[in-house]
Amino acid sequence: MKRLFAPIVLLAATAIAPFAAIAQFSVVEPSSLALALGAGKSATETVSIRIDPFCVRPILIAVDASAPDAVVENLSGNILNNCGGDVSAFDVRFTGVGADQSFDLQFVDAEAFNVIDSIPVTIASSAARVESLGEAGTLLSCFYDCGPRPTGGWRELTTLLLANPGGDTVAGRVVVLDGNASAIGVGAYDLGPDDLDEINVCATLDAAGIDPPLSGLVHVTVAAGSGAYAWVKDWTGRFSRDNPEPSAGAVSGVGKTECRVVAPGVGTAEEALARAATQNPPPLAPVLVGGTDDQ
Repeated sequence: MKRLFAPIVLLAATAIAPFAAIAQFSVVEPSSLALALGAGKSATETVSIRIDPFCVRPILIAVDASAPDAVVENLSGNILNNCGGDVSAFDVRFTGVGADQSFDLQFVDAEAFNVIDSIPVTIASSAARVESLGEAGTLLSCFYDCGPRPTGGWRELTTLLLANPGGDTVAGRVVVLDGNASAIGVGAYDLGPDDLDEINVCATLDAAGIDPPLSGLVHVTVAAGSGAYAWVKDWTGRFSRDNPEPSAGAVSGVGKTECRVVAPGVGTAEEALARAATQNPPPLAPVLVGGTDDQ
């Protein structure tokens, strides 16, 4: 969700900037959340907000639910956002109450008590009401961000973690799309038993000569009859393009989000690969980090 303005005073070069001059105030990720939780069951999700304009003072951001009966816990505490493109990521625990719920997860200025932006949340009271095959599904999907620094390198990047908890080798494809649904690259992965790969998405695109978009989508396909876990880490800070290892940079924050299994009624691995093939994307050689390169 993008918020065009918010009731917070902004600083221009010599005067207070009018709200009409602000093309985009904030961006939240994800744009919405749909959960299936029985009574007392909990799930932890990573959410974030980026505030684009510069501000008079840093903003202390809190996270809260718009509905008083929603059971929502901010595990990260309030976070100070310095504006000017700064990203604040929160781990939030949601707990089911035994009934269907719809509410907004609100990002709030904890000092001025203004709602800055929000994420729509729906919670189904029974997991059976959400069609899913869990990690045994053949298609998983998650988002990524590649935010360049004006002076070079990255201020935000995403790594994709793939894990095989089983005893058989798992193979598949990683399809990278930009923010306009165009497939910009396809890579292969191969996971042995109990194996883990961590792929730097931005560095992988960079190494293939592809200008990484600011944000996009990753489809992870899994061979039928097998399963894999997939999640992403969203790194913020200062990172060099010459060193793909995020932990070697000046890390200011890391947010973790589990990739979602795409239900068969929504899409399949075969369909995702077929759509990508019609666009003839170049091959990708995944750049592995975090000590997961087997070479």
